[in-house]
Amino acid sequence: LLLAHPLPTHVAAPQVAIQMQRNGLDPRVLAISLKVTRSIVAATSTPAAVGHPHAQGALLNISAPDESNLYVVVKALVALLNVRNAGAQMKSAESLAILAAKSVATRTAIASSGAIPPLVAMLGSPNADMQANAARALAGLSTEHADNQAAIARTGAVAPLCALVRERSEEHTSELQSR
Repeated sequence: LLLAHPLPTHVAAPQVAIQMQRNGLDPRVLAISLKVTRSIVAATSTPAAVGHPHAQGALLNISAPDESNLYVVVKALVALLNVRNAGAQMKSAESLAILAAKSVATRTAIASSGAIPPLVAMLGSPNADMQANAARALAGLSTEHADNQAAIARTGAVAPLCALVRERSEEHTSELQSR
């Protein structure tokens, strides 16, 4: 997961390191997470994904073998939700949605890592792709998980999700009528 080229200094990895230190991760976990984060940021912030075009797949594969790997990956992805890089945020939300489909335990790990508030905040983005990725991740987190459903509702997601469904429905209806 090492980058083939150095990241520009403005890229989100230092912000993620600070966020992860605040979350109490040990140095080994932090080092692995930074490598994962740099790969995702490089793949989403460079033209034509020069960094690591397969970073997301690699990241999801890393999470598979055991629970500690999953924890590292989830923490890195949740930290990416809080950086000022729209591409990294969208790819992180997409990756969390994929992970959430795996199991109830994975959905619990994602929610307990603090993913719900930034995902709900992403629903308010003017970027339709960001909204869609956040909605998919929240849908995945809520599947067969009453605690996550309640947490999502408490965080204020119901109104923006309803608005998103309404907007998409109106767009679809307009598209069908214009045919």
